[in-house]
Amino acid sequence: MSPAPRAFIDGDPARRLVADEIGKLVAEARLPAPMRDGRLDGVADDLARHTSHEHQPSFELVSFLLSHYGIVEPEPNLLFARGGPRAERDIAALVRPQVAAILSENRRTRMGVGVHRADGELAVVFAFQAQHLELKPLARALAPGLVARVEGRLLDGFRIPRVFVTATDGTVTDLRVRGTADRFEVDLGCRRDRPGAFQLEIAAESDRGPSVLANFPVYCGEEPPARSPRVVIDASGSADPEQVERDILALVNRDRAKQGLWPVRLDSRLADVARAYSREMADTGVVAHVSPRTGNSADRLRKARIDVRLVGENVGRAYSAADAHRGFMASPGHRSNIVDPRMTTVGIGVMRGKPENRAIPLFITEIFVAGLN
Repeated sequence: MSPAPRAFIDGDPARRLVADEIGKLVAEARLPAPMRDGRLDGVADDLARHTSHEHQPSFELVSFLLSHYGIVEPEPNLLFARGGPRAERDIAALVRPQVAAILSENRRTRMGVGVHRADGELAVVFAFQAQHLELKPLARALAPGLVARVEGRLLDGFRIPRVFVTATDGTVTDLRVRGTADRFEVDLGCRRDRPGAFQLEIAAESDRGPSVLANFPVYCGEEPPARSPRVVIDASGSADPEQVERDILALVNRDRAKQGLWPVRLDSRLADVARAYSREMADTGVVAHVSPRTGNSADRLRKARIDVRLVGENVGRAYSAADAHRGFMASPGHRSNIVDPRMTTVGIGVMRGKPENRAIPLFITEIFVAGLN
């Protein structure tokens, strides 16, 4: 992927001042210092120009910008703040609690800062991205008939790498991985008869369960898009969690039907387990499959005395049902749970988190099972 554009890091006095203030706050709190990344500056800069108090960037826009600037990791933690034209220090102090929470979760974090001035107001966007993977440069587009080798190294104790790819027809393949415990390689072929965008995902295990370390498109036989998709979503209202659950179920069964699959039916016992875990994630702010409180999905089902033959779990954070579902479907690993033909039953739980920039994040748990007794 492309190198960091230094022009972003060095080019704006307000950006330097905000970044320096964050550095001072981090040093005072004795937290791991984030690494500046000019590519994340570019993402944050574009977002600062296109967001407001009442709106959040759409999943599609953030994904487009990450790919455009050559970033392979999934969506970063984004913080939005506004103030007067000389409010850089006040803004840095305002986001200090959120920055501390983000940096305390990861040893290795990259940071980008975006700034935009308009109508006497300074808008600042902070982008923090955990880095648990080193990936060798990979072309964004492949010519038909070529095979690309994807090579990388896992960091921070992550292990058991897996590589998934969503093909242009929507099918998900778990690619054969070669390598050692922390190094891996896999071949990705561009077939002449299947041009289009392939979504590649690299996942690995940690003490908190499986995590997505990279998720990005590779274009086979066509050029990457040059224009961004829909810019923002309206996230100013407080969505009703029960309605969001119903909407997610409808979206899940719509996309299962597209793959020629039977719909999954909703089970109230599974939904109770899903809601309880979403409530825990909303309380802690941590999205992970394994919890120090309640264990993994199998542990949570066992505690609820629910016996199943097969279980798959999706967890995430979003601002609407459509936003959550698009994010899951854009991740080959999550998508495979949704369109797994073996799954017959689902429990969906949605809980509100703490308000952010006048928007209310939603924490979502989906539990897909087969062989429910």
